[in-house]
Amino acid sequence: MKVPNFPGRRDVAADLLVRARGSASCSIAVVGPGKDVGKTVTALALVRAARRAGYATAMTSMGRDGEHQDVATTLAKPRIVLPAGTLIATATALLPRSPAVEIVELCEHLTALGPVAIARVRTECAVELAGPSTGAAMRDVIERLKHDAQVVVMDGAVDRMAATAGGDDALVVATGAALAPTLAGVLEQTRALVARLTIPQGVPAGAIVVGGALTSARACELLARDDLERGVVVRDPHSLQLPAALLTAIQRRGPVSCRRPLNVVAATVSAQGPRHALDPVALARAVADSTGLPVYDIYRNAVVGG
Repeated sequence: MKVPNFPGRRDVAADLLVRARGSASCSIAVVGPGKDVGKTVTALALVRAARRAGYATAMTSMGRDGEHQDVATTLAKPRIVLPAGTLIATATALLPRSPAVEIVELCEHLTALGPVAIARVRTECAVELAGPSTGAAMRDVIERLKHDAQVVVMDGAVDRMAATAGGDDALVVATGAALAPTLAGVLEQTRALVARLTIPQGVPAGAIVVGGALTSARACELLARDDLERGVVVRDPHSLQLPAALLTAIQRRGPVSCRRPLNVVAATVSAQGPRHALDPVALARAVADSTGLPVYDIYRNAVVGG
């Protein structure tokens, strides 16, 4: 699906970019709780908005994006067509076989498709992106891109979001109809993800510090304790590897905080799923009400709470 263009009207992608950069961020990660919720469309809209604003811009992916169809589902995926001057970080095997891009730097980080290369788009072209597979490697690539880019946009994956923890990166949560057949189902998953991503920073005196992942088994051990009101501290939101119901049960007994928080600034919605659609206005309003985040609909060029 193409990124919409609305000449002469308010550009909500530009508004979203301003909000993200207003949090002192020059890198923006777009993550979501599932496939086909508009992550790539949102990321590409941010890249184009940044280029229109005159920023040197870069884009990479925490998974694989830009291919014609999803390898797992065979569903069509949005193409990533980038304007000239944009920097990209992707596996060397995915670089276009033409003079459309020039390699700026080869990184030592490996992927299943070869080492990661930083390249510059010379003429507008479609690209495929596959960045590093570990959080530490992605963090390094982001920092390298920042040397030449004022805005770095990451098409993200929730299970690799540790790359953004503790930094100044802005996080945008993409959600949509593809998650569930009903609005209630979409809201349940979205609310649970946002609750996990927005765990506050803090190490209260006397709190129970959990090293490593907070799993279901460890959560049950905590719930059996009689001092849970002291609170629980984890490393970062990525450490919360447990169902939403268990996290809620712990939070009812005591506060949960982290050492390295995430900077969640907004959500985006996609009302059209692969097999069904939801009312776009109702979806945007419900996500805004249930998460407390400003919600942007890139497809309709609309915003709720922004």
